[in-house]
Amino acid sequence: MKRSWMIFFRRGAWLSVLAVMVLLSACSTSQQYVKLAEAGSAYTGAIAAMADKASAIQVESSSYTLLEKRQDLLLNVKGPVLTDSLQSLLNQKNHADAEVIKSNRKTRDVAIHLQKYFAALQALAASTAPADIGTRTDGIIKKLNEAVLAAGGTLPSNVSRLPSVVTLAGKHVTESILKKEFIARKESIRAAVAVLGTNSANIEEKLKSKSKDMNTSRFDGLIESSFTDKKNSLLGAVSDKSVWITLRQKHVYGSAEEKENSTIIDAANKNAETFKEIFLKMTSERDPDVADDEFNRLIDEFKALIVFIQSF
Repeated sequence: MKRSWMIFFRRGAWLSVLAVMVLLSACSTSQQYVKLAEAGSAYTGAIAAMADKASAIQVESSSYTLLEKRQDLLLNVKGPVLTDSLQSLLNQKNHADAEVIKSNRKTRDVAIHLQKYFAALQALAASTAPADIGTRTDGIIKKLNEAVLAAGGTLPSNVSRLPSVVTLAGKHVTESILKKEFIARKESIRAAVAVLGTNSANIEEKLKSKSKDMNTSRFDGLIESSFTDKKNSLLGAVSDKSVWITLRQKHVYGSAEEKENSTIIDAANKNAETFKEIFLKMTSERDPDVADDEFNRLIDEFKALIVFIQSF
């Protein structure tokens, strides 16, 4: 009898240990999906920052062009026609800039809504999510789908009718639940990432070209001319000199960093492609096989890209 109890106890102890091992294994493997969400959050944050910076550079670049064309009009056009010409020029540039900003904001909206979704899954995995997390993710996905369509993307017809999986999770978040949630939203996420890939590529090219044009215009119109023209009184006051020095700093730094800027943006493209490959792998039927170092590298480089963009 005593021996049977010992056997039962040993079996019970073994089952307890096995249960703990299973739970630990589930927690450990679910961390890969947490890392996927963290990498996605960093990626979308970088795209949003890039869209904002592109809008700011668009306006600054066109402003230098306006000043340059204004100078030509002042020299070659006289009378009432001059005022009309200047007004027409300003209106055209304002309209063109507004269209670019509108397009950039559509890309930013996609990035922000996708980032919110990734953040919600991170909170779920960390057991800090609110009780209505399922309803919230449904709402985020709905807005994400709308943003994708507004930005020129396409979605499968049934994508909006898929229910959230995270409502079933409660406080026990496992790899299986996170994976099912990602798979359930896979088409929405893929559509969003496709839009971000296409639109961000256009934004990156504009950042390169506009930055170079802006630097040239800044030098020709505001730095060199105001310094070399003896009749120009723009550098008479201390405040004028301070502005001139600031502009010259931006020009010199901009010229020195053009190659570095291009390298960083090209690296961002490669990292975006890597993220897409990892996402497809993590939402396939096969078991995910992605090293933590790869996730960490992507997260660090996307965060570094955000810092770079903000200082651009």
